[in-house]
Amino acid sequence: MIIAWALSLITALISLNHASFANDLYVYQVGDDFTLTVTQDGENHGISGIPGATKGIEGDGNTVIIHQDGGQHSHVYGMIDGDNNIIDVYQGGTGESNDATISITGDTNTVDINQGMYETGITDSIEGGNHQAEAIIVGNSNNVETYQADQATNCCSDAHDLSVTLTGNNNDVYHVQRGAKHIGDIDVTGNSNDIDLMQRGSEGHAADIDISGDGHTVNSLQQDNANHSLTLDLSNGGGAYSITTTQENTTSRSYTLSGTCATTAGCAVTVTQN
Repeated sequence: MIIAWALSLITALISLNHASFANDLYVYQVGDDFTLTVTQDGENHGISGIPGATKGIEGDGNTVIIHQDGGQHSHVYGMIDGDNNIIDVYQGGTGESNDATISITGDTNTVDINQGMYETGITDSIEGGNHQAEAIIVGNSNNVETYQADQATNCCSDAHDLSVTLTGNNNDVYHVQRGAKHIGDIDVTGNSNDIDLMQRGSEGHAADIDISGDGHTVNSLQQDNANHSLTLDLSNGGGAYSITTTQENTTSRSYTLSGTCATTAGCAVTVTQN
């Protein structure tokens, strides 16, 4: 077991790198401008705040980088309370069946979750499957980017599963699913949210976007020879929303839209199927 914790009101830096099995890492940090980098190579690792308490990192300007590389059955439970946080989580490198949950309360947060990588980061080729990842954010002006890439044919039958839950205003969510089977859920409550979703690859993908509030912009693209399904559920109390959806190629596509538009000028919806 590895236990690391820091309590400080000044700049702090911790970097941990271990390749082994079944290590538990507990982190509790109070203060600002804290940087934590953890790399886990192996199996059955755990990273979390203090056991039995909802404590992890408290403060502003925090940077947390976590890589789970090449192993399986590892998990991350990250708890951040503060503003201007940067969170970068990667699971992959032929690994499989890993779990990451990031919970943030604050404003102007930047969160990147990568499962297998891609979108300029490359990595993948023989990536494992069955990763689970979740981001839970309460605050305003948040930026969340999530990427899910391939799944090895000799691995798991289960798809990668990623969930993003945002409560606040002016949120920006960018979600890319590429390669084999993936499931993506985006749930946003607030105003002026911008959602971009891209799905492409040779196997089935499913996405569910549920947004409540005013002034949303949603852009989605589904392409390549795979079965894709997309469900959009939007409700608002006054500000119009704009939706643009494109579904390409001849394989099965499913698209469902339900929403409430309370503006007299109406809301903009464009659907293209090729």
